[in-house]
Amino acid sequence: MPYALAFSLTEEDQKHLEGLLRARSTPQALAFRARMVLRAADPDCPPNLQIANELGCNRRTVAIWRTRCMRKGLAGLQDAPFSVGHGAFPPSARVDVISIATSKPSDHDNNQRSAISVTAKGSHDLRWLVPSFFDSTACLSRGMVRT
Repeated sequence: MPYALAFSLTEEDQKHLEGLLRARSTPQALAFRARMVLRAADPDCPPNLQIANELGCNRRTVAIWRTRCMRKGLAGLQDAPFSVGHGAFPPSARVDVISIATSKPSDHDNNQRSAISVTAKGSHDLRWLVPSFFDSTACLSRGMVRT
């Protein structure tokens, strides 16, 4: 079996993780990570594959949490913050979506769109904002949807 880095916990950390496992309020994901780390810190120093087989997960999952705990301590077992937004759509697609959403509908679209009056003093006229601007025809014609 592949070699796994030796890993040990302080007595205090071990008691903390065991307490998390006993607590009914511990989120399941955190409890699972605690089980992985406790098993990784056992004196027999099991490889990631063995821990993965015992706990019914992927060896990479064990490797990720073992490494994070080694680098960051118990704080590494918490969910990492993640970023969303940038890169979800290329700039050209964003421009197309904004263009569709803010354009006045053509005569043939009048029955498909509903006008929303969200105007206030000094704001833009958003009356033609389209709740269903992902209309398949408009998106297909602009190449925003793959067929």
